[in-house]
Amino acid sequence: MLSNRLTTACGSESMSESITQKLPGATGKERTAAHGMLFLGTEPACGKTTVMTGLAAVLHDYDVPVRAIKPLGIGAHKKDSAEMSFMSIISKSAIDYPLQSLNYPPSMTESEWKELVLTGIGNKSETFSLIEIPGTPATPINFLRDEDGQLTHEWSTMADLAAAFGMPSILVASHCIDSLERIELSMTYLESKNLSVCGIVTVETNKNEGQALDDRMHFHDFELMLKNRFRTEFLGKLNFSPVVSVPKITQGNLKKCIENDLDLLEFRRHLEIAVN
Repeated sequence: MLSNRLTTACGSESMSESITQKLPGATGKERTAAHGMLFLGTEPACGKTTVMTGLAAVLHDYDVPVRAIKPLGIGAHKKDSAEMSFMSIISKSAIDYPLQSLNYPPSMTESEWKELVLTGIGNKSETFSLIEIPGTPATPINFLRDEDGQLTHEWSTMADLAAAFGMPSILVASHCIDSLERIELSMTYLESKNLSVCGIVTVETNKNEGQALDDRMHFHDFELMLKNRFRTEFLGKLNFSPVVSVPKITQGNLKKCIENDLDLLEFRRHLEIAVN
């Protein structure tokens, strides 16, 4: 299985190492990847929730035991919010896990960090977890303090959290004129943390902004540029649709868009799901 062959290196002298070694299951320089996949974004509101939830809904049609979860949110993060209700209903994932909210300045105790990681990796082994990481890979998650409670001027980021989960990642970006720049920055940062990115997805969150990119570059060229630059599979562009938004979305609408626009065979290959 995927969890038996992918590892995340955490051995560098970085915040990733010092934090990860305190976590359950940490064994020095490497941790075996857990049974799941992370969804990170190049910016907030780039379509992570929509892509992850839609993929979970489609996988359910193949009788794949999968859940889509978001255990950490920036600002208010409640089970009855529109976003969480949407995610739960469409992906058929119960919100039976603790939610944590990140405020500024970000602060997280060791027990909160462990609880967060165990929420993702502590599920039943037969269930595949799709986990959304909020913000961007470089978003601060914890300003570290010394024994006296004073700031040490060091901090951990969402990429450090991703390293603690020990799962491969899908990077999601808004499909717009700045897509290549935003993907470059995120990929470079994730690579600096020795994190595995197995696919890139773009989402046309704004029709006019997406069209501005398509008018200037053929989509095939955009795809080849991503593949050649990052040696990572481009899983497709989720096209803009007025019915694909958290307040208006239905399971049928989203599943149809996911199946039409994204390379599901490639995605299932990464999950090692049999292709019928």
